[in-house]
Amino acid sequence: MLDNKKIKEIDKFISDLPHISNSASKVLELSKNKNAKMIEYHNIIKRDPVLTGKVLKLVNSAYYSLPKSIVSLVKALTMLGTNTVKNLVLSSVVIDTVFNNLKDHKKNSELFLKHSVCVGTFAKTFFLNKEPESENSEEYFIAGLLHDIGKFPIFSVLDDEYSKCYDKSLLENIPMIEMETKEFGFNHSDIGEKMLNMWKLGSRLTNMIKYHHNIFEVPEEDGQFTAIISLADMASDRINRGFFSNSYTDAEFERILTLSEIPYDFFAYVENNPEEIIKKSEAFMEI
Repeated sequence: MLDNKKIKEIDKFISDLPHISNSASKVLELSKNKNAKMIEYHNIIKRDPVLTGKVLKLVNSAYYSLPKSIVSLVKALTMLGTNTVKNLVLSSVVIDTVFNNLKDHKKNSELFLKHSVCVGTFAKTFFLNKEPESENSEEYFIAGLLHDIGKFPIFSVLDDEYSKCYDKSLLENIPMIEMETKEFGFNHSDIGEKMLNMWKLGSRLTNMIKYHHNIFEVPEEDGQFTAIISLADMASDRINRGFFSNSYTDAEFERILTLSEIPYDFFAYVENNPEEIIKKSEAFMEI
């Protein structure tokens, strides 16, 4: 078990992460109102040059592959729709708060980033197989980026201890998340839940982080959403893009497939064609 000093270091690391900008916070708060108008989003975003630039850069990136360049914020927002705008802002929060700070933790940062993008891309791909016309696919990409966010403070603060914990989980054939709890008294889902509660990112994402390794106890209303993220995480592990992970049993896999309603044949297709699926999403991380 960790001593109190290490636990306080992790708490301090989390509290020292950059705060969500006022504009981003307003957009995320507005998104809770299903009757909010696009003009309300525009009036917030137009006052934030950085956020405006990110929206325009992403909408014109290879991620969306639009035939013509978009230079008007009004047009960009109208084309994207309110749900996508919310998720663009959320992605900006994730990237600015976490991934832009990985440069200070080079030892594991590249693997963590690759794993997170891979899971996000696979999750979006699985969802679009179910609902190809849906405007909600970006939520699955963001969820994939966030699913292991609790590992970031742990490997940043504990470093060698975390590597030893992983080695021990392999040696004893114990899922990493269980070994984390055994060795530290908490696990990356606990830390991730704490981070999302601090950022007030909502119960759906928070429950996904809390239950993506505990699929038998996920609340029914978030079951399919969480299962799709777990399936993407499993696929990433199976193509060697995991990150300190060995956490899914055969029984969990069957439960995840059932809850996700993703055909096994499509899971196998994604598993066997990862590079062409992942490549497009790399543009997303350049905003």
